[in-house]
Amino acid sequence: MLSESEAALIAKNAYVPEHLPQYFIPFSGMEPCLINNCIIYTRGNTVSFIGYPLVEQTEAETIDTLKQVIRDYNPSIVKAVLPFVPYLADYNVIEGERDEYSRIDLNGIAITAKTRNMIGRGKQQFEVFIGQEFTMEHRQLLHQFVKNKNLNEDTANFFYRLPEFLSHSPTATVFEARSKESGSLAAYNVMEFTSGDYCFFLFNIKGNQNWPGVSDLLMDQMINMAKSRKKKYLNTGLSVNGGIRWFKSKWGAEVFLPYCFISAEPKLPWQILWEKWRKLFKR
Repeated sequence: MLSESEAALIAKNAYVPEHLPQYFIPFSGMEPCLINNCIIYTRGNTVSFIGYPLVEQTEAETIDTLKQVIRDYNPSIVKAVLPFVPYLADYNVIEGERDEYSRIDLNGIAITAKTRNMIGRGKQQFEVFIGQEFTMEHRQLLHQFVKNKNLNEDTANFFYRLPEFLSHSPTATVFEARSKESGSLAAYNVMEFTSGDYCFFLFNIKGNQNWPGVSDLLMDQMINMAKSRKKKYLNTGLSVNGGIRWFKSKWGAEVFLPYCFISAEPKLPWQILWEKWRKLFKR
């Protein structure tokens, strides 16, 4: 459990989404803890380590904290996101997804004429509403999105926890684009705010139809709100694919952190013994 001072430290210093308990808990069912300015989440014999320290430290210090967590909790499964792949002597480390976080510097943003034109096209057809409500209409659009993307079961289940996240977080905000003609929901974005310099673009949910300008219109509204709240950066998440990377980059998003996901399980005794023998014979 987090103390009030620890929760305040996280809210002020968070710069990646995984820092935010209100975001991570609904999607994982895990409990947060703060160790040496690193956030971990635990459930049973599983530990998720967020290897992006809230206060600047060296790579070696982050690895030392991860090793301390392993000693203290002795987990059967370790999952971690870090800027690098660590070496853990007594664990088999499996390298998973690699990507990059990007962010928009809200003080230096310059919107091109072409992007402004796309915003204008979106405004012709749609009106943006801002709130926290998640209705059956939002759920139906989410189902369309998951189906269109042909997501695997684990990823689909992640997205289906979106309403739980919205009910869990008092600082999450939904930006929805509705048809001026019919009032129907065409798309919505989800954004998260903190008390510090960062805010977070977490989800962009669209249905079957590709409406020109609707994504730009929603992005413009998010940036306007972020500026009105005196935020310095909008974390735009991971690149995921070329299309998403291109869209973010045209709004000025730049890579600022590498992302590596790893999972690890304890080595069997014979594996540890074999490595010791191998090192011995190499001398």
